[in-house]
Amino acid sequence: MEFLSMLMFMDLDEWFAKPEAVVGVVLAAVGLAMALIARRITVAVRGTKDIKNDDKVFLSIKVFGLIVILVGLILVALASRV
Repeated sequence: MEFLSMLMFMDLDEWFAKPEAVVGVVLAAVGLAMALIARRITVAVRGTKDIKNDDKVFLSIKVFGLIVILVGLILVALASRV
């Protein structure tokens, strides 16, 4: 609950002035994009259109994207501290 009360007292331009906030948002967006287009990246890497759900490249890209999202969200939470 303390996190939400801190956000109420901080202006959006003041929050975006913090470098960790901008980096966190960018990392979360890149991670989300990687997780969503992991199959297309795997098709480009493998060169075949038949990609199974247990393909190692597909799962690696998906997990890496989710880790990048997590790091981005942690940075956003750290930037929200007053």
